[in-house]
Amino acid sequence: MPVAYNPRDPDVIANPFPALKALREREPIHWREGLGGRGVTRYADRCIVRLDGRLSMARMRVFFKHLPAERRDRVKQLKWSIGLWLVFHDPPDHSLPRGLLNRGFTSRAIVRMEARVAAIVDQLIDRISDRDAVVGVPTVRCYRLPTEKMRPMGCHD
Repeated sequence: MPVAYNPRDPDVIANPFPALKALREREPIHWREGLGGRGVTRYADRCIVRLDGRLSMARMRVFFKHLPAERRDRVKQLKWSIGLWLVFHDPPDHSLPRGLLNRGFTSRAIVRMEARVAAIVDQLIDRISDRDAVVGVPTVRCYRLPTEKMRPMGCHD
C-alpha cells in the first residue's frame, strides 16, 4: 500500500519527519505525481541513483513542466533561479562549473573559511526567536549561510 505523502499538507509542513520516515521504511522509491517522477528517500539509494548515468539530476525541469500554465507563469523567476543551481544539472553542464568551484573548496580553503562560517552560523542562531522554534523555520533562515559565505568570494551580482 503506497504511503500517503503530500508535502503541502499542513501537518506535513509542521512536522515532515514521520511522513519521510514512513516513505524511507515502506516506499523508499516512490512515484511523485506532482513531479511526474520518482522520489528517493534513503541516502544509500540516492547515492546509487546519482551515479547512474541513465537517470537525470535535472528533476526540476520535469516539475516545472508538469505545472499548469498559470502556475508556471507565477513561478517563472523561481524556475530561472533554480536553473542556476548545479545540483539540478547533468554532465557536461554540471562538470565544468563544479570543477571550478572545487578549486575554491580545497581542505586548506575550508580551514581558512571556518571562523567566518562559524560567525555567520552564530549570528543566524542568535536571530532565532522563541516563535521560530517550529520545525522548519530555522532551516529556512539558514539558507542565508551559503549566500553569506559566497558573497566575499565574488560570487554575487
